Amino acid sequence: MYLCSVPNLFSVMRKILLSMLVVVALTAQAQGEVRVLIESYLKENVNDASRLEIVSIGELMNDSVRTPLDDDRYKFLTEQFLFYSDLFHLELDNDDLDSAEKSLKDMQKYSDEVDKFTKEFRPYLRGKMAKVKYRATNKLGVLQLYKANVFFDTDVSVIRQFDVME
Repeated sequence: MYLCSVPNLFSVMRKILLSMLVVVALTAQAQGEVRVLIESYLKENVNDASRLEIVSIGELMNDSVRTPLDDDRYKFLTEQFLFYSDLFHLELDNDDLDSAEKSLKDMQKYSDEVDKFTKEFRPYLRGKMAKVKYRATNKLGVLQLYKANVFFDTDVSVIRQFDVME
């Protein structure tokens, strides 16, 4: 006896095919939204929008994850820790034990704050990214091919950054 009858097999295959079509349709819709965002951004920022031509837009992909190293507070805390650490060693070398003891306490304070910050910090996805090639006029009016990395928010509704490659 077969585990799967022919009618059930067709039903399963139809469901798989439909779900694949939905994924393809959603991807195409996202690419269309990306194109509209990029075109409107470029029209506002190129020298001559009438000569703008988008050559290609790459696949939309995840950008990067935000980590503590990207956070200004983390940078400040670690800089303070390193400052007091250097000061501590300088004061020890100069036999200024009272100042060295104070610097050690400050160093420990910032070390504790860095530890607390990293324990509480939760990484998160920054957004999406796509590579784009386009032709536009330069400042001399000559048509030129440009390549850029375009960074979007996680919903792909706003361009966060537009980096033209040299």
